[in-house]
Amino acid sequence: MVAVEPIGRPEHDCLDPRRTAPRPPHHLPSRYRLAEPLSQLLGWPLPSAHLTAAGIFLLFWAACNYAIGKIARPALALVWLNIAGDCSWVLVSIVLASVHASTLTPLGMALLLGQAAGVGLVIATKLAGVARLTHPLSA
Repeated sequence: MVAVEPIGRPEHDCLDPRRTAPRPPHHLPSRYRLAEPLSQLLGWPLPSAHLTAAGIFLLFWAACNYAIGKIARPALALVWLNIAGDCSWVLVSIVLASVHASTLTPLGMALLLGQAAGVGLVIATKLAGVARLTHPLSA
């Protein structure tokens, strides 16, 4: 049997466990570390990665809302799909507040239900827009 020697210095070997091991969270740039203290402040019982994922999703969702809003007469199916997404956000927020009421801080509960109420207002404005799409003002 022939022994295989690594080429180059071991610290640059791609199979070196010191190189491929995941870095602890404290080595992340500071912009990625905001979710952990926020989770503790709000009493969020789920891993802080959920907050980070939600934030990334919201960037995508905002871009979709902007794109739909730029269309003069968007397709009703697209608008209803968007409203359904907002409704599911409100529903999940209420379920999370109910399930985790014992661990959320008062601030966490207020923010969770407050953003759900804010999305509810957005839904109301979108429904008003649907009414204008389906029954345009007569001239």
